Amino acid sequence: MSPIRLPRFFIAWILLWSFPGMTGLLADNNVGLNVADVVWDANGYVFYCPCHGRFGNQADQFLGSFAFSKQLNRTLVLPPWRTYAGEQKMAPFDDFFQVDPLRAYHRVILAKDFVDKLATSNWPLAQRSAFCYMQDDNEKPCTTSHEFFQEFWRFVGVPAFTKSENIKGLRFDVSGVEAWRERFPASKFPVIALRGPPAPFPVPQMQWPIQQYLQWSPKIYTPAKSHIESLFRNEPYLGIHLRNGEDWTKACALLDEDGRHGLTNLMASSQCIGEHPAQPVTKEQCFPSKAHVINTVEETVKEYGLKNVYIATDSDSYISEFRGRMPAVNFVHLNPTVPQIDLCILGESDIFIGNCVSSFSSFVRRQREVNGKATLYFGMPIATDNAHNEL
Repeated sequence: MSPIRLPRFFIAWILLWSFPGMTGLLADNNVGLNVADVVWDANGYVFYCPCHGRFGNQADQFLGSFAFSKQLNRTLVLPPWRTYAGEQKMAPFDDFFQVDPLRAYHRVILAKDFVDKLATSNWPLAQRSAFCYMQDDNEKPCTTSHEFFQEFWRFVGVPAFTKSENIKGLRFDVSGVEAWRERFPASKFPVIALRGPPAPFPVPQMQWPIQQYLQWSPKIYTPAKSHIESLFRNEPYLGIHLRNGEDWTKACALLDEDGRHGLTNLMASSQCIGEHPAQPVTKEQCFPSKAHVINTVEETVKEYGLKNVYIATDSDSYISEFRGRMPAVNFVHLNPTVPQIDLCILGESDIFIGNCVSSFSSFVRRQREVNGKATLYFGMPIATDNAHNEL
């Protein structure tokens, strides 16, 4: 069966029909300012630390934070990504994604441009409040509770805040917008600087279409395309994402029958079983056995007539076992220093099999959905159609 590729206009039509309130998510007439002509936005800014989890989680919550900024009609300051690698442990936002496509949805400015060109004259130290949830106002100030947060704010050039604001009782969805505006008007609080992202995890499915504005930068797309051309000679290939490290073993242990405590979804599992599933996510969907993974890949390769497989994982790639079972298939595991290259290659694959619970896989799912490409999952049935079993 050939992978389903729907035209973008058709996808947009389906989304708008399914979610009538989606219109505001899909476009913004006020597309923002060119960095070269930066002026202060009297509507205010949202500036947050992407301090929850690795890249998959950060990208997930970026979509919600972007939607939140639009709902408040405040410009979003694009934070660096926390990479947890290298001396700085962070990468500027535009190392991974282009900035201009984001402006088709809402106003944005890079953190460096905001701090270097606007903050000094328009956001004086006396007005720099850090925003976070506190059980009561006597708690330790927002940004001094952990070195982890201080590290981020020092990196972006905002080393100090003079006070903290408690956001207890406020929501990050549409229903909470007016409460934010009333409590924190832009005239008094020009910058809402948050200790964490103003968004839930995982991102609600109604915000998935915002993914279309996240377009890879040349730093990611160019090497990814080069790998695809050199490794697969532009032939069709299967992309797979494996999670099987020690950290993942512990995460999936939450689904053991004696300890799941009524969990129906876990982390990003709504991508494969829905936000309100009839059946809860299973241990096999979270941590499929090696035998299941190898059998599923073999079935998929045969079903779609594929000769190339790209493996993305930060742990065991099973590549020896794959090659032993399928010697005629070209299996590749690059493990690039920059994992975003893995994401780009998986997004470009003709068929993709992801991990149901992983936010890394969820990013690929959204990226592919924008381009009308289907996604399969380990631990889920593989659809077959013998009449169309070649790409």
